[in-house]
Amino acid sequence: MPTTVQVRLPGLSGLPEDVFINTLHFSGSAATLDPARVLAAIVNLYNTPPPGNTNNMGKFISAVVSRSEPVQVRFYGVEVGSPSGAPYAEGTFILGAPVSNTPLPEEVALVSSFASTAVGLATVPNKRGRNFVGPLVNTGLSTGPPSRPATVLTASIVASYKEFRAEMNGSSPGGPDKWVTMSVQYSGAPPNRVPSVITTANVVHGWVDNAWDTQRRRGIAPDARTTWT
Repeated sequence: MPTTVQVRLPGLSGLPEDVFINTLHFSGSAATLDPARVLAAIVNLYNTPPPGNTNNMGKFISAVVSRSEPVQVRFYGVEVGSPSGAPYAEGTFILGAPVSNTPLPEEVALVSSFASTAVGLATVPNKRGRNFVGPLVNTGLSTGPPSRPATVLTASIVASYKEFRAEMNGSSPGGPDKWVTMSVQYSGAPPNRVPSVITTANVVHGWVDNAWDTQRRRGIAPDARTTWT
């Protein structure tokens, strides 16, 4: 059975609701996957400049993500007939320093999409996946108008995920630690809802569009109001 990994970037507030989460899936189970290998690849994804690029992806993540509190990486088993429980493994790392201390709004993100070898159209759920990279720094802005992501940002994300795929999937098929897309069908009603069918396929390529996305749930609440009469 596969593994779901949550990469949990801590906000400065330390509150649970101020955690920025990206999710990845791997072909190995709790019995076969090597958490240390996967963790090392995730650290490289965020903190190491990929080949041919001088910018690691993490430097474009804004200072509203803590650099003193560790990023939590949690490994969850996904099994037919079993509800999701506590993670079977955990790891941590410190995100590298941002290239700028001027953040964009917390809601602003850039989508890193990826596709797999799964049979079917590109819109089939188990054929695609995505992460919302952010919150971001102002260095990621183009000079515009219109407002678009700067090439230096999109190039860093593309190169980082490409290297991550090479590190996890390489040139040989199969293996317990492969980065995959995953589709899950469920049966039953809460609180007894459990996976009934799980389908995975190896990630083979990906892309980043030159348009912003927004994650409203990542936005901050107002702490002041200016009125007029």
